Amino acid sequence: MLVIEGVIKNLKVEDSRIYPLKNLDKEALGASMLGTLTASSLLAANAPIMLMAAQGISAKTFTAEINGYPIIGQFSTVKFKEDTPLVAVISIEKEKGRYLVYSILDPQSGLLYMMYEMGRSVSKGKLAIFKQAFYFSSGSFLFIFLALLFFGFFFDKELLFSLFDVLHIFVITYFLFFILLLIFTNLALSKPYKIAGELSEQIFKKLNFEKVKQQDFYHDFDVEDGVYLSVMEYRKSLIGKDPYPVDYFKKKNDPNVGN
Repeated sequence: MLVIEGVIKNLKVEDSRIYPLKNLDKEALGASMLGTLTASSLLAANAPIMLMAAQGISAKTFTAEINGYPIIGQFSTVKFKEDTPLVAVISIEKEKGRYLVYSILDPQSGLLYMMYEMGRSVSKGKLAIFKQAFYFSSGSFLFIFLALLFFGFFFDKELLFSLFDVLHIFVITYFLFFILLLIFTNLALSKPYKIAGELSEQIFKKLNFEKVKQQDFYHDFDVEDGVYLSVMEYRKSLIGKDPYPVDYFKKKNDPNVGN
């Protein structure tokens, strides 16, 4: 990966569909995405694993130039405009003369654009899987427990077991259900979350973020005029010093600014 900075030029944006990270080999991701976005059937055919468009998930594909580098990328939305100064993390390899954009950071707006499903470290992805299993199992069993209470007390029915026995059975059943759900969720989500997390950590490191393994911006997605996953207001959850403050480019272009 390579970090470039500068004003974006020749920006062209078009509607497209998200290409998710599910079932992708991390080593094939860059080449596969480049091949897909540049419509290179030869490259896509040679990729170890094909990228499949997710139905119903709209996105924005764009081409542009930053600091002389011709780029192509895809995010859930694109809010930066022509002549906006940006920081971009791009691929080292290129296809049809363009480099793949993994991430764009806009210091002025405070938005961090990343490829779909990215935006948190591996450990935070594992924590998200645990939370999903916990919340779903807790919600399900809370509903069942309230339904039993409603049935027993509202209809004045006698339960076959004492309240203590019911609670004992409930707790054991809950933990068994939670463990099974956690195993299932891990099997379903661990690979894409791991790929997204590892790539996110590489990008965080390239952007000089501190404590890359603790960063999690995933739930700080932009909601100004819609819900745009992996387009994040990263400063809300940034751990450590912000390497790209609002006046980053002003200070870079004029060292006397802020002195």
